[in-house]
Amino acid sequence: MKIKPRVGVDIDEVLVNQLEQAIAFYKLKTGKYIPLENFFSYNWWEVRGISKEESLKIDREFRFSTYFNKLSLVKGAKNAILKLSFSYEIIFITSRPFLIKKKTEDFIKKTFPDKQFKILFSNDFHIENSGKTKSEIAKELDLDFLIEDSFEYSAQSAEKGIKVFFLNKPWNKGATHKNIIQIKSWEDIFKKIK
Repeated sequence: MKIKPRVGVDIDEVLVNQLEQAIAFYKLKTGKYIPLENFFSYNWWEVRGISKEESLKIDREFRFSTYFNKLSLVKGAKNAILKLSFSYEIIFITSRPFLIKKKTEDFIKKTFPDKQFKILFSNDFHIENSGKTKSEIAKELDLDFLIEDSFEYSAQSAEKGIKVFFLNKPWNKGATHKNIIQIKSWEDIFKKIK
């Protein structure tokens, strides 16, 4: 039974700027710099022009590097989440690999020390994650809305009747659906909720 309305929040590129540090790490490993604006897809191997396997190997190294430990918060995210938490139950839903579950949980606890937010891992992307997709989790939790940057996850959730606040990013242009609300920043969410 829901006590408060529920909000699902993605982590990477919604709460934290993961790609900025991933770009720096990739340059360190390969000598190649690809600016964030050039990421036409969040499937990094497509942008990097390498195999998926090679890209995932580099990404795994990244997640255990000091670069990953330096992820910065998306502007306005922390304050907006704290503000939302007064009226909504906040649930983080991520497709991060399960192998960094503890790192992810520790980061959320450190970022929000006075809150006890749930963190759920979907099986959308990483094969080591078993379980449900983000859209299945969103539907099962009866979310009032989801805050997301992935076109694919937003569209799947919207099709299941979930309202999605969709953060504009270089890799997700053109999402349209009656349940998808385009936003440029966290501030926009409060303008659109009311």
